[in-house]
Amino acid sequence: MQLPRSKYERWQSIDLLKGVGVVAMVTIHCVTWWYIYPTFRLPAESEELFILGFLALGAFVLFLPLTGGVALWYMARRAYNQQTKNYQVVKSGFATTMLFRGVMLAVLGIVMNIVAWGWESAWLWNVLQFYALALICITVVLGISGLRGVWALGILSFVAAWYSEVLQSLFSPTWLSSILIGNPSDLHIWPLVPWLFTIILGFAVAEWYQRAKHLRQTRQLLLGWFIAGVTVFLVSLLLLIPNGPQLQLQFSTIWDFSDQPPMFLIMAMVSAFFIFLPVIEVVREGLFSVFKTSLESIGRAVLPIYLLHMPSSFWYFTELTTDMTEPSWLLLGLSIQYGLIAIVSLLWLQRGQAILYGKRLVRRLTTKV
Repeated sequence: MQLPRSKYERWQSIDLLKGVGVVAMVTIHCVTWWYIYPTFRLPAESEELFILGFLALGAFVLFLPLTGGVALWYMARRAYNQQTKNYQVVKSGFATTMLFRGVMLAVLGIVMNIVAWGWESAWLWNVLQFYALALICITVVLGISGLRGVWALGILSFVAAWYSEVLQSLFSPTWLSSILIGNPSDLHIWPLVPWLFTIILGFAVAEWYQRAKHLRQTRQLLLGWFIAGVTVFLVSLLLLIPNGPQLQLQFSTIWDFSDQPPMFLIMAMVSAFFIFLPVIEVVREGLFSVFKTSLESIGRAVLPIYLLHMPSSFWYFTELTTDMTEPSWLLLGLSIQYGLIAIVSLLWLQRGQAILYGKRLVRRLTTKV
């Protein structure tokens, strides 16, 4: 079966989910930094409620690597050759584009580290560096062995995620091993190998959806995703409960911020994507226009929002309001960050017109000279 070669498109439901993920990311960062820096600001009896909110928002945050994989698929379709039925990533210029984007994301990540945490944290591994290296790896594999190679890479990453502790025990802790397989004793997060499958899963979602769309079977696919998502979500939650119905909601047993979370927890969070995506596809047209446009705009502006949100929110909660324990300071910080989201997404949405205006202005100035 041949799929139509597509230009870069927008899948509205994906942009909506990405917008939800951005809002959840900002919220979880603000609440977490206010809660844990410099010491725990809430009484111990409030920890369980906090952890429940942390896990619920974390499911939406994981929408971001999944939707990133979807966007990568749409970009990769430019390199698809109908005659040879493979991806010509070099000849089409796709490899060069992805290499440039990867390098730029890594550089932006380093700059953000310096601005947020100082020069000593310049080489701290974070989500931007992870996504940069993931783009390059997937592009290389796609060019060498096509989709089968990408699926094989995703399976290997998924298996590695289950056995991350075993892999970590096999290698001495170095910067390289930390960014590839993780190390709970340092602050490097989003290691490549155990998290790569989330982007590849998003890549697969776009592939499956376009094939179903070509065969006019999208309803069946969406229903299948919804049923599978609910099933995996419920099974994962049941397997997370170690001894009966009481789940121990403590950071030491659920998710240490510098450690790899339990795989059943990751599966529960990932399954939420397959629950919400079919729902958004069905109800999207019925959403209020302003609400829908706002979320889509936020989803498209994820990179500039992230770059501005991280240093500003970290400074506010760890420097400006360090000694403030009243929840009103948390609400003020959240309000500031939500306002930042609204402004940045609006400006990002209008960037095309701003660039066009700038070009016209330059042309007029050079003409007069």
